[in-house]
Amino acid sequence: MPKASQERPRLQLPSPAIVRTGHLPRIPWKNRAGTTREVAVFPGGAGPDNFSWRISVADIGEDAAFSTFPGTDRHFLLATASTLTMDIGGTCRTATYGRPEAFPGDAATTVRLSSGPTSAINLITKRAHCTGAVSVERHDGPFIPDVNAVALALLDGAAWIDSGESPEPLDFLMCGPTTERIHFKEALVATFSVFP
Repeated sequence: MPKASQERPRLQLPSPAIVRTGHLPRIPWKNRAGTTREVAVFPGGAGPDNFSWRISVADIGEDAAFSTFPGTDRHFLLATASTLTMDIGGTCRTATYGRPEAFPGDAATTVRLSSGPTSAINLITKRAHCTGAVSVERHDGPFIPDVNAVALALLDGAAWIDSGESPEPLDFLMCGPTTERIHFKEALVATFSVFP
């Protein structure tokens, strides 16, 4: 079934652009139970209720309830070596480092920390506009992202682009319409994809 908008869901950015997570401001969650750092939102400048897709890094310092986003799907990825227990609409899951979890963004969700404070990456997509996917793989050598990739997150290892710039772990390489190759060395990489 076609989506309401068939606009290509990629940001018009340089090829590729590095977003340094440590430089991003922390803002309160929608429900004020924690903080997040917004990495990217489409369309650019969209708010918490009118985006098509959004990538953010959540800093989770204590047991908390997640904000709900009606009409969305959420892809959740622990980005630091830790585990936590999730209650998603009454169903319990254990989230572990580097293993994506997908669930409805409008489901009542709480998390309980198992091994101290952690950081997690969220990709949230509006069902009426697009669908999302997250994969985590090891890369070593030159790599060209798939056309549907909107961002890559370096979880571990090393990476650089042809200009010589290098992301640090938990930084993002944003994929634009003309993204070419990225170089990895013994890297664990999360790929965030959006499909119209």
